[in-house]
Amino acid sequence: MPIKVLAPAEAYLRWAPTYEEAGALAELDELAVRRLDPSPAGPLLDAACGTGRRLRSADGAFRRGAFGIDLVLPMLLAGARGAAVAAADLTALPFAAGSFRTAWCRLAIGHVAEAGRVYAELGRALAPGGRLLVTDFHPDAARRGLVRSFRSGGELLAVEHHVHEVDAHRRAAADAGLALETLLEVPAGEEVRARFEAAGKLAAWEAQRDLPVLLALAFRCA
Repeated sequence: MPIKVLAPAEAYLRWAPTYEEAGALAELDELAVRRLDPSPAGPLLDAACGTGRRLRSADGAFRRGAFGIDLVLPMLLAGARGAAVAAADLTALPFAAGSFRTAWCRLAIGHVAEAGRVYAELGRALAPGGRLLVTDFHPDAARRGLVRSFRSGGELLAVEHHVHEVDAHRRAAADAGLALETLLEVPAGEEVRARFEAAGKLAAWEAQRDLPVLLALAFRCA
């Protein structure tokens, strides 16, 4: 079945009803962020928070001092009711400078052609000494033809993605006053084997198991 590629706003509008069914990439993202910052300091910004599931603590309650923004209002309505959220663009955050001690931008920066605009806004929103965690679809995976896909109404859809090389992330972050602390290149390893097996895609997992599919970067604001 051919994959139809949609612009982010349209794609996530279609994905919103089933987005809570996290896939293998979302699981790898969770594992990477736990390694990089298991106890994020607040106030916390989740930029491109989707349904808001990451705004919840282990007991299911929304984290105190956590804020989320997402481009698509139906994504927020699908799971973030009761949280401190707003529909907003990654390149125009509705917060004053220095508002947060931690910021996340997870699996979203690849949807923006100019990564520097996103880093500039995230760097502006962070207080001095604050931390930024960014995750992205790894450029090596994108070059191999892997896409972020989902099914909706019988169609196989994918979200438009712009490949940002590792050096491009570094340069854009440095221009925004952010110093790189840690970089992870995460393959589709044993942690997600069961997801592929359950979907009848074990052969795909075997082909990808050594391929880095997630790029995770931790920065400190000057």
